Amino acid sequence: MESDGDTSGESITFQYDNPNLGKSSYGFNSRIKTVAQPPPITKKLPYPIRGNDFQEFTEATQTIDSENNVIKNHAQQLVAGKDDLFEVVFALARWTEENIEYDLSTLTADASLQASWVLENKVGVCDELTSLFIAMTRSLGIPARFVKGISHTNSEAFDTNWVAHGWAEVYFPDVGWVPFDPTYGQYGYVDAAHFKLRESDDPKKADVLYRMEGSGVQLKPGEILPEINIINRGKQLPKQVDITVTHSKSDVAFGSSNEIHVNIKNLENRYIPVTLQLAVPGEVTPQGRNKQTFLLKPSEEKEISWEVQVSSSLDDGYRYSLPYRVFSERNISSGGEFTGVASVSVSAEGSESSDDVTIPDVQESVQDSPQRYRPSGGKTLWIVLAILLGLGVIVGLVFWKTMK
Repeated sequence: MESDGDTSGESITFQYDNPNLGKSSYGFNSRIKTVAQPPPITKKLPYPIRGNDFQEFTEATQTIDSENNVIKNHAQQLVAGKDDLFEVVFALARWTEENIEYDLSTLTADASLQASWVLENKVGVCDELTSLFIAMTRSLGIPARFVKGISHTNSEAFDTNWVAHGWAEVYFPDVGWVPFDPTYGQYGYVDAAHFKLRESDDPKKADVLYRMEGSGVQLKPGEILPEINIINRGKQLPKQVDITVTHSKSDVAFGSSNEIHVNIKNLENRYIPVTLQLAVPGEVTPQGRNKQTFLLKPSEEKEISWEVQVSSSLDDGYRYSLPYRVFSERNISSGGEFTGVASVSVSAEGSESSDDVTIPDVQESVQDSPQRYRPSGGKTLWIVLAILLGLGVIVGLVFWKTMK
């Protein structure tokens, strides 16, 4: 039995005139346009915030217990000395993403737990990460609200690519509500695969309110099962940053370290959060995380670096070409390579001198795995490691890795 739904505001009404209703299901189709371009923040906004706009979104709730003293103290420590509102909110979101483990196997997958519990146990799913982030934000007097919707994921933990998801919106005076998703590591924006359904002050508030008027009828709400089909794709967003990379040493002895330097420039007159990921072959190990997230102010240029170590267990009879690539969450990338050797030439004073190492003309050669090159008869035969061929896959995995 079918009934066309009548829409009014945020509600849909289905009316059945046949008294022999039997068993009937209901649903609706919507066409939604999403844009991954939040309101730009082009100048410093002062913190603390003055005034009491959106007071309800600065208060504690059942799940977002922002009045908890542990949460208050922790938030204040994270933002100590900061007076720029974007820097403050960014610091809270980045700490949440880097320190709270996303884990679907925990009891948090079935019920949203309090933010104070999440801070203590350092584990949760998207609701918990977002609730803790919002709790810390509200504890500092900054309005923030919980957003429920649907997002895309490539995670094998789910049976479908489109799943229910929660993230946050933070209010910036004279700008408006700005999205922050600590689960996906998206700060000040969310990608176009986020479909917002509603916002509230607490994640436990119902997504849908059902009401039935009639006699002899039983209403049984079921699980909302979204079916999403992409109708059209918009244009790619313009390039926001420039990335260039260099390294300290051209030749690095097995077991020794090298530094990879990244220069990144903001091409826009707005605050841009950037996440950079370093991809290296298995013979090279980054010291610390291979991901760095930081904030660029309008037109700012910044340099970051990674220290990497070449494995000490490589074959002394070979020289290894070791490529690397640095890329952003929006797939802007730059790369280079250096050489791993058994030993580096030493100058008369006894110091390392990579400038004294002369690599003869090379001839490309296809060899079996492991991919490396061996000096032979005064000439060097070698090939470049094929890790570069896999970078497209790596980029795809990283881009979606937090999309859970």
